[in-house]
Amino acid sequence: KVNGQTAVTKTGKNYKPGVCYSMDIQWDGTHFSLLDHSQSMMYSYILSEDGKTLLKWTGNESFVDMNLDPRLAEVTTIDGYDDDGWHMGAFANNKSIKKIIIGNQVTTIKTEAFIAFEGSEEIHIPASVTTIEEGAFRWTSGAFTVDPANQDYCSEEGVLFNKAKTELLRFPEIKGGDYTVPATVSKIETEAFSSCYSLTSVVLSPALTEIGYDAFSYCDALLSVDFSPCTSLTTIDNIFSNCTELEWVHIPGSVTTLCDNALSNQGNKLSTVIIDHPSSLQSIGNNAFGGCAFTHFVIPSGVTTLDGGAFSSCRQLQEVSLPETIIRIHEGTFFRCSSLNSITIPANVTDIDNLAFYDNHLNAVYASPATAPRLNGTAVFTVFNEQGHIVSPTATLYNISEDSQTDYLNMPPWNGASNASLWEHFPMREIMTPCSVSPNRAGVAATGGTISVNVTTDAPWSAVSSQDWLTAVPQSGSGNETLAITAAANTTGRPRVAHIVITATAAPTRLVEVVQGK
Repeated sequence: KVNGQTAVTKTGKNYKPGVCYSMDIQWDGTHFSLLDHSQSMMYSYILSEDGKTLLKWTGNESFVDMNLDPRLAEVTTIDGYDDDGWHMGAFANNKSIKKIIIGNQVTTIKTEAFIAFEGSEEIHIPASVTTIEEGAFRWTSGAFTVDPANQDYCSEEGVLFNKAKTELLRFPEIKGGDYTVPATVSKIETEAFSSCYSLTSVVLSPALTEIGYDAFSYCDALLSVDFSPCTSLTTIDNIFSNCTELEWVHIPGSVTTLCDNALSNQGNKLSTVIIDHPSSLQSIGNNAFGGCAFTHFVIPSGVTTLDGGAFSSCRQLQEVSLPETIIRIHEGTFFRCSSLNSITIPANVTDIDNLAFYDNHLNAVYASPATAPRLNGTAVFTVFNEQGHIVSPTATLYNISEDSQTDYLNMPPWNGASNASLWEHFPMREIMTPCSVSPNRAGVAATGGTISVNVTTDAPWSAVSSQDWLTAVPQSGSGNETLAITAAANTTGRPRVAHIVITATAAPTRLVEVVQGK
């Protein structure tokens, strides 16, 4: 009752011990009443003993202004994930709040304080906030507005940055379409773009040097990411998990390392991966290109490490060029690349591990090493039949000489296993005809142009382009020749890549990769 008058008989709240509640009372000139729940500030929450930390929000309001509640107005910290597992962040998994105005005394927002804050549309951060811990707004949907007087953080078009705008902390899920990262950004925080369901393309910053783990995970409408402005970027980690629609990625020549799962694409739609020429790439991690949909690929000549599963399940890959710097082909490197026609093993390879070419149905294996590489497993080149039994390869094995062929036939089984995938299991063996191309990677300007490529072989050959905009003249010949490879003007607005496939009789298939600027 208020002044003896009954205000309300039911609030619709289930009150809980230890939880603070506040409610607004309305005077209409005659009677007092509690505001309807959809209009009121009937907040419910749990505070720390000293009242300075908001531990948990228990209400289901759609609008929250912490400054309107006297106790919330004194809060300085919004709690995050509790390491002992007692609770998640204060607003974790909240789906009700559409707009929140954080209190003017708040200085610290802890890790995962707003994790999965997926119903939000607006998040207002006051000038008082000095610390936003990493992951505080992970998987948050709402757009950010930061008080311009804040000395540590800022917002632009709903995106949250540090004040200097060198770090992008969170891109809101509700913001979609095409996005160009501001030129000042040098770091993108872990999962900064994660679960942005309507984001379609991103052009990254020329200042960028660091991208956090899973930065673009679960962006299931993302079609293209352009790293090409990032001329200081050296490492790309696992950042695209579950980007099932990703089709196009452009990697700058500065990148030296593609980490495990760097570009693995579970949607099997990543058909264009452009690596600028010249390239500094040295290491390709486990499953780095797993599941990609490109048909041809030239691994840059500086690559020395090609980890297991690097190209696993690239089911549309037809031809790949391995550099002479490779000395080991690790386990499962080309696992289930079922469209792979042939493979040329570089001359310096000493070991090929188990399942490296599992279930590939190769037509030809061109073995360049004079001494047979060790086959470290029972199913290096084999496939399994419907009964699960190992089946011998069907490819023709090409060696560089009769002496080399004899060495391959005498390679002992792996660990003495009688069913090992031996070189002698190849049903047909031939002596290969040498064939080489130089260079095998080149760049051309957006306006178009012609490059010269030398073909060195004694055999008849043909040259076929993978794209209409790139042509080779002549298209066939016999013996040594200089090809004129011409690219038409690029009017697509973004870089592109194509390959000239050179096939000579009884000789390794050679690729010439041409990257054209925009």
